[in-house]
Amino acid sequence: MDAARLAKLCGRPVKVQWSRSDEFRAGFHRPPSSHRLRLSADASGRITHWRHAFRSGHVIFTSAAMGPGLQFATSFTADPGVARGSVPPYAADSTRVEFEDVRLPVKTGPWRGLGAAANSWAIETAIDALARAKGIDPLDMRLRSLSPQHARLSVVLSAAAEMAGWTVRPKDSSDEGWGLACGIYKDMSYAAAVARVTRSETGYRVTGLWCAHDCGLVVNPDQVRAQVEGNLVWGIGMALKEELPVDGGRIVPESFFDYPLPVLSDVPNIEIRLIEGSPQPTGAGETAIVCGTAAVTNAIAALSGQTVTKLPVRAA
Repeated sequence: MDAARLAKLCGRPVKVQWSRSDEFRAGFHRPPSSHRLRLSADASGRITHWRHAFRSGHVIFTSAAMGPGLQFATSFTADPGVARGSVPPYAADSTRVEFEDVRLPVKTGPWRGLGAAANSWAIETAIDALARAKGIDPLDMRLRSLSPQHARLSVVLSAAAEMAGWTVRPKDSSDEGWGLACGIYKDMSYAAAVARVTRSETGYRVTGLWCAHDCGLVVNPDQVRAQVEGNLVWGIGMALKEELPVDGGRIVPESFFDYPLPVLSDVPNIEIRLIEGSPQPTGAGETAIVCGTAAVTNAIAALSGQTVTKLPVRAA
């Protein structure tokens, strides 16, 4: 819009380019979120109660694209982007999920996966913590808890575990841990991942990553694998690197020196298996964000003995 107005005024083509600082300050960002989950299970590990309440900034009804009038109008309805991915795939006697979207002092909006990245991370962190509390293997806990209609999720979960050698993995130690996670994206595509994480004096490092991915009929396998890799690397960033502090109603970082992203040396060997669980394509674009981050942080929890409750995890 700025370029169009300037071009009209001067009668010539105009290019407007923000500085990196401008982009951080004036662009919109994926909103932060805060989650509280309460789970319980019986002696056999069957989930009896699931409660998940969370708050986040707007995603679809973003202040970046809406004036005060529309912001007021949309305050009476829930933002579906915030809710994406918040319904767990696990069966329980009683399940309740509730959330509140709030206007924040900085512009928030849709990024990769909308709310699914944070919501899936919270779900997969909680189920993993429940498995540890009950003394049940995290893979077994998930397989026995999945709702009957999610057979395709069971397939990718078993495939990812088989690829990584989950059942014969070395015993978790103070220096190395293994974690897994799975999830559903937009109620139609499925993914599961296993991560191996090591710890040193400089912090945590992902040293292995395996992912099974089911987006139905695969038309272009190379492109789907590229999408999955991108999601998984982004998950490493979400788990270990990316943080956007806000101070006094303004974004603090002004460049990528202040906002670190994963670089090639942070990326381990990634193995991907594509599974066609449907005769129709169901979408590969953002599916793997439901499992990558939690697989990494669950591996950290396995080696540290402490559930990860805040992102990013900066140091060992």
